[in-house]
Amino acid sequence: MFTLETFIHLDAVGRNEWKGVPDDRPLTSLGQKQGERIARTLAASPVDALVSSPALRCRQSLEALSAATGLDIAVMPGFRDTLGYRAPEGWGKDGQPDPLGGAQSAGSAFAALSELHGRYPSGRVILCSYGDIVPALLAFISGRYGVDMPAWNMRKGVVFAVQLDGEHATLATRDAPPDFPE
Repeated sequence: MFTLETFIHLDAVGRNEWKGVPDDRPLTSLGQKQGERIARTLAASPVDALVSSPALRCRQSLEALSAATGLDIAVMPGFRDTLGYRAPEGWGKDGQPDPLGGAQSAGSAFAALSELHGRYPSGRVILCSYGDIVPALLAFISGRYGVDMPAWNMRKGVVFAVQLDGEHATLATRDAPPDFPE
């Protein structure tokens, strides 16, 4: 059985405060402490791969886990931030959020997930991505496999588990540890 455990990047410099390229927005010192804490939880069981979206804050969220496991962090563009589900080029209205953008983002994330499943068919992969991609991916899996969505909880440190076994999938949510820095 393939397992993907995914979480949304940890505490980062605010989007409105950041003046640089969006993917270069880093974690705060609180986010780095959160990364150390989540690493202890996630490293308690064997991990086969660490995967991140291209954003610095997502890669930084996995650094402590990388150090604990000795695994490199692979960057997969399919888990990229959609900047609010903008519609595909030539579709939608002037770069505004659009259902087509959400569908494209979910499909892109599912294609990346399928690639990971092919590489690690019985493995455990940890992914850090964004607050728009993770829910879109979970919703896509829910629809694709006809399973209920996991409990809604977007608190930092919450981990969503996706298990794929043949034509069956399960989705679950694991709360942040009680001592998770906030």
